[in-house]
Amino acid sequence: MRSPAAACLPHSILLLSASFARPLRVAPPSPRASVRCSAASFAELGLRAETIDALDRLGVVAPNELQARAMPALAGRGDLIVGAQTGSGKTLTYLVPIMQTLKADEEAAGARAKPKRPRALVLVPTRELAVQVHEVGRTLGQSLRLSVKAVSGGTPVAPQARMLSLPVDVLVATPGRLLQLVDKGSLFLGDVRHVIVDEVDTMFEAGFGDELDKLLAITTRNLAADPRAAAAAAAGRAAARVQHVAVGATHPAAAVALYERRLSGAKQMMVGGVHTVPAQLEQRFVTCKGPDGKVAALRELLGPPLGPPEEGRPTLGRVVLFCNSQDSARFVDRHLEEEGYATANYHGAIPAKARADNFERFVAGGASPLDAERASVLVTTDLAARGLDNLQVEHVVQFDFPKSAADYLHRCGRTARAGSRGASHSLVTK
Repeated sequence: MRSPAAACLPHSILLLSASFARPLRVAPPSPRASVRCSAASFAELGLRAETIDALDRLGVVAPNELQARAMPALAGRGDLIVGAQTGSGKTLTYLVPIMQTLKADEEAAGARAKPKRPRALVLVPTRELAVQVHEVGRTLGQSLRLSVKAVSGGTPVAPQARMLSLPVDVLVATPGRLLQLVDKGSLFLGDVRHVIVDEVDTMFEAGFGDELDKLLAITTRNLAADPRAAAAAAAGRAAARVQHVAVGATHPAAAVALYERRLSGAKQMMVGGVHTVPAQLEQRFVTCKGPDGKVAALRELLGPPLGPPEEGRPTLGRVVLFCNSQDSARFVDRHLEEEGYATANYHGAIPAKARADNFERFVAGGASPLDAERASVLVTTDLAARGLDNLQVEHVVQFDFPKSAADYLHRCGRTARAGSRGASHSLVTK
C-alpha cells in the first residue's frame, strides 16, 4: 500500500541541496572546462594492462559514466570535487588513477615507498569503510606492486605504528587516528602528493570537520618553501604540488566552506543524478497504524522464514533493515530472532570487532545461507548506510523512516548499485 508521501518524495530528494546542504556553485559547462569521455573500455582510458587485470579480478570489466569522466580528470593531478550517486563505483574511480600516477612516478623518477612516509592519503570516516577501501586498494596494489595500508580508530594504536615502520605508498585512514600517529612521530606527511577525502558528507556528520581542516592546512602548504619538497620536485622525484580530491553523494555547507578556504581552485564534477535515488530503484511505502502496526507490517513484508531453522531467510530475500536508534535496532533484532529469522545486529554500541564479525556473517550468508553462523537480515542504524559496498542485496527496509533526505539517499544506496535493480520498502506510521 502506497502512502501519499510516495508521490512527493522524489521531488523532495531532488531539492536536497536546498533543504539539507548548500549547493556547490557549479559554473555552466564550457567547451574547454567540460570533461567528456565516451570510453567503452578501461584500455581506452589509458589504464595499464596490470591495472585492467586487477579490475577484472574485482569483477569490473568496463567503466561506468563516473569512471569514464572522472578518471582522466584525476590523472591530470588537478584538484577535483566529485559529486556522484551512492553505489556508483567511487572507490575505484579515485584509486585507479592515483595509484597509476604513483607507479608512473616510480618508473620515471625512481620514487619509492618509504617507512612512515606515504605518497597518497585516502581519508574515510569509519573503520568499516577503511577496511573496504583497503581491500580494493590491496588488490590494485598487488598488480602494480604498490604498498597499501590502513589505520583507523577503535583498535590499539601501537600495532598500527609498527606497521608503518614498513614502506607504504597509499595509506587509508580515519582522520583522528591519522593525526594521532602524526603527533606520535609514527607518520610523516612530507612526501604526500595525493589526498582523497571520501564520503565527505559523512565526515562532517561524524564531526571530523576540524580534523580535515588541520590535515588540509598541512597538505595544502606551499611546497616551494619546503627545501626537501622543492629538491624532490626539481629532481623529478615528486610533483611540485599536492593533488586534493573530495568525493561524496552530497556536499554540505561546511564542506563547501572548507573547499573555499583550502581548495579554492578546485574543479567541480557532478555526475549522473546527484541528490537522486538510482533510476533502477523501486520505492515502496507501507502505511502502518502505530508502532504495533509497524511490527506486523514488517513480518508481512519479510514473509515467513524459509528453510531449516538455521537458515532463517525471509521469503522476501536478503535484507538490510534500518532503524533510527540503537534501542530500535536491538528491539527489531530480538523480535525477528524470536520469529525465526537469522539476523545480525550492527550499530555503534557493539564493539568494533564484534560489529565486523556480525557484518561478515551477513556477507557470508549470501554465499552459504545454510550455515548456522550466517545471517540473512542485517539490522542496523545509519552506521551501515555509508560506505558498506559489498552487501549485494535487492531489498532495503526502513523500519524507522530516516530523519533527512541525505540519510534516505544513503540507505537506498545499499541496493540498486552499479546498474543492478533493487527496492526500498519504507514503513510509515499514520
